[in-house]
Amino acid sequence: MHFTSLRRVLQNPKAVLLLYVQELAVFLALFALLTVYLDSIAGRSYYAWDLDLSFLIKVGDNPGAMGLLGVVMLAAAVFFFGLRLFLMGGVFETLAYGWDGLTSFFHGARRHVFRFLLLAVIFLPIAGIAWGVVGAIFGKIGGHIADTRWPFYAMFLKGAAAYLVLTPLAFLHATSRFRTVKRRAFALTFRFAWKPLLAFYGYALADPILALLLFAMIPAVLKGRSGFGALLWIIAFQIVILLKLVFRLSAFTCAREKTDWNTPQPPMPLDTPAELPRAELPAQGGLP
Repeated sequence: MHFTSLRRVLQNPKAVLLLYVQELAVFLALFALLTVYLDSIAGRSYYAWDLDLSFLIKVGDNPGAMGLLGVVMLAAAVFFFGLRLFLMGGVFETLAYGWDGLTSFFHGARRHVFRFLLLAVIFLPIAGIAWGVVGAIFGKIGGHIADTRWPFYAMFLKGAAAYLVLTPLAFLHATSRFRTVKRRAFALTFRFAWKPLLAFYGYALADPILALLLFAMIPAVLKGRSGFGALLWIIAFQIVILLKLVFRLSAFTCAREKTDWNTPQPPMPLDTPAELPRAELPAQGGLP
């Protein structure tokens, strides 16, 4: 796998940082809310928590508060994905043409938000159906296996199958967004280019690997039974989120190679008035 896409993302770090700031802001808001909630249940400071199973059971014993917390987190998720959809227009223009300032970034975000929304409406149901088919297949298989270890194995096998099936859809989604950016109009494609797709697979693999690495750290935090251990996990979580964004945008950039950029159309600010023709003045001495 070549690293052209990764280099292009690293050359435009401001787009990555904007997405990271969005994720960090949502994370801090939810973390503050969760901290206040858990402190009210535990009756003591966050840093005095004992992160063991009995504490987690105690947290779940208040269904009313848990329901309210679920509603708040759902609202935060809707806000997060709505804002992310808006920002992706600017991100894809940056990946296509390079960083051209914050104003140009938000012009691109505003220009493509409804076109990207329409693409999401097309691709997300297809991805949902594909995921449902994968789940149904493994459900059928599990019905004939009596081994108690099967659910554990099935979780990883289902994830691997979803990676193989859903990654081409993500590639087509990214390619369609790049075509939309170039044409300044809604553009949908279902054509593959195998070399960029293989590179897309490679970068996309970093996402589940980093997620597994993050979850592998949870037992160590619980074993430490301290708020300080949880704080270290939070720091590691932020580093992993930043790396996931870098590799995810690198995967998107692989789809850029499939688009014809031989005659690029650099982004122009919205509502730019057309240049008026200049009135030609007579040469010096040309007056009668």
